[in-house]
Amino acid sequence: MNQNILTHLEKLKEELGKLEPAVTHLQKADDSVKSLQNITDKLLLMVLELHKENENLAKSNSELIDKIEKIDFPSWLEKLDTTIGSIIHGQQNTQTRIENLEKTATAKFEKLSKENKLLKVLLFISIGLTLGLIVFRFIS
Repeated sequence: MNQNILTHLEKLKEELGKLEPAVTHLQKADDSVKSLQNITDKLLLMVLELHKENENLAKSNSELIDKIEKIDFPSWLEKLDTTIGSIIHGQQNTQTRIENLEKTATAKFEKLSKENKLLKVLLFISIGLTLGLIVFRFIS
């Protein structure tokens, strides 16, 4: 019977030897699953962080959109248009005034020029008459 047990033990040992590669393979698979679980945990943490950052970005975007929506662009543009119109109108008025000043200055210059010519003629006549009187006194 001892021999029978030894034979069975030998067969059992052989069968266990056949199972050893499968056990090794299962251990490697278990290690791979553990590595995969670590990677999955890290990815999950990254996804949670990205989600949190996305929420912060969405909140910032929402605040920015609210600020932009509070700007009354039509009214602002209308005021800007009115201001530009006023500036253009003022420029046209200034240009008209300058033209009027130029016309007035030209007219005054022409008037002064005519008066100057008249004064010159009168001056020459006065000098001529004075010289004539002086000559007439010396002759007489």
